[in-house]
Amino acid sequence: MMKYQFILFLALLAMISLSICSYGQELRPVKGQNGQWGFVDETGKEMIPFKYENAGRFSEGLARVEYNSRWGFINKAGNAVISLKYYAAGDFSEGLARVNSYNRYGFIDMTGKKVIPFKYYNAGDFSEGLARVKFKGRWGFINKTGNTVISFNYEEVGSFSEGLARVKLNGKWGFIDKTGKEIIPAKYDEVGQFSEGLVRVNLSNKWGFFDKTGKDVIPAKYDAVGQFSEGLARVKLNGKWGFIDKTGKEIIPTKYDEVGQFSEGLVRVKLNGKWGFIDKTGKEVMNTDNNIMPEATDNKQQNIPAANPNVVVNPDLPESSSPQKFQFGITGGWYYTNEIYKYDGKDYYTNDYLPGFQLGFVGNVPLGKYFTLQPGLLYAQQRAVEKNGNEHEKCIINHLQIPVNFQFKLNLGNTPIYLQAGPYFGYALWGKYKWKYEVAEGKFESGSNDIKIGNSRDDAFKPLDCGISSGIALKAGNIQFGFNSMVGLANTSTSENKKEKEKTNGVSFSATYFLGK
Repeated sequence: MMKYQFILFLALLAMISLSICSYGQELRPVKGQNGQWGFVDETGKEMIPFKYENAGRFSEGLARVEYNSRWGFINKAGNAVISLKYYAAGDFSEGLARVNSYNRYGFIDMTGKKVIPFKYYNAGDFSEGLARVKFKGRWGFINKTGNTVISFNYEEVGSFSEGLARVKLNGKWGFIDKTGKEIIPAKYDEVGQFSEGLVRVNLSNKWGFFDKTGKDVIPAKYDAVGQFSEGLARVKLNGKWGFIDKTGKEIIPTKYDEVGQFSEGLVRVKLNGKWGFIDKTGKEVMNTDNNIMPEATDNKQQNIPAANPNVVVNPDLPESSSPQKFQFGITGGWYYTNEIYKYDGKDYYTNDYLPGFQLGFVGNVPLGKYFTLQPGLLYAQQRAVEKNGNEHEKCIINHLQIPVNFQFKLNLGNTPIYLQAGPYFGYALWGKYKWKYEVAEGKFESGSNDIKIGNSRDDAFKPLDCGISSGIALKAGNIQFGFNSMVGLANTSTSENKKEKEKTNGVSFSATYFLGK
């Protein structure tokens, strides 16, 4: 019995040791080759599987992750400790994290309990006891109880850093302290935020640094710069990035295509198309031949402040969703159409719906957090049938179509749902009639003939078509399922009688697979 108890004790001791090692090590979010996000340790070893749509860094023991378009928090063991139910989330800072629920921001603690109500239009992380929040078009600051400390007077603001926060008033930037007192007048076009006693500024389209008195410490000669972190700041010169110290001395040469910000002695860099990590001497500690892209602590996330390598006016303000890229997709599905013949504005007769098909390609162009443009090029077969008892006449026309759908994302449930609408344009390539007629009682003949397509009176249809489509789409990962209803606007009749009109309506059911992520 004692033998088994000893074995059990050793097993428990091993589990505890592994847990301590797991929680003590630094994990970094990276995007894998499968397009999903996971976490690796400092050697590049996978510690949390690549299964998330997006991920942030670990902060105060928890990391924000996105799955099925909802955000929540996991611990270093990969367990969800705060449900993935929010539309947006920030890193934990000073015990609180900002989250978005039904398009309003509030704050939760590390147990997931709501601490500050969801009433703000935007918000930043807590820094030095205060958080910037936006209410009715203006920015101000609140404390951890939700009380307003600095009134909502400003067009834009940054987080407090080293006792000062940048604020924008009447189109110019300056700095205030925690009482709201102006320390540096709002007269600058572009500024960063104070870090390690210095702040980046833009003078005549070149960047440099000054101190809290406004004194010029490092001359403005760089194309772009980042804030100081662990004694070094990234700088861009002649299209390449490197690092300087607080005296302006170049410590790491400007030779990299892209760089991040130093954190715990390491920084991500991109050289010759490959990502890796270097230390403060410029030595590689994770080989740049690595095919995954380390995103370290300053990776951009949706509505989350991030250090921007291109250094914008206010880089720690909330940004839109994580950088989205153009996607190329392959689509196919069923296409049901019918032809409507009108005379003098009234329906003369209507063919029955008959299933056809559509195959082609679709592009996905993000236009922001909620809007997407999806143009396409399709080969579509329109089919309709006119029946009279046992007799029928089928009409089959093959088109090239260019649909252009504008999508709006709805925040409903865990599956992204999009409303979509837009114009479509078509050009008929060729067609065929297939018919079956009763020539005598109980005797039928059938056959087919080509449809003449053109603009003369001898042709059956005009080639050009256009209309408006509207519908709904559901996305699951890289797959999109769509339903569209189409209303034809073009008159495809070749009749010279202007009272005669011919239009095509339809519905489609499609499935699209987007390549990449």
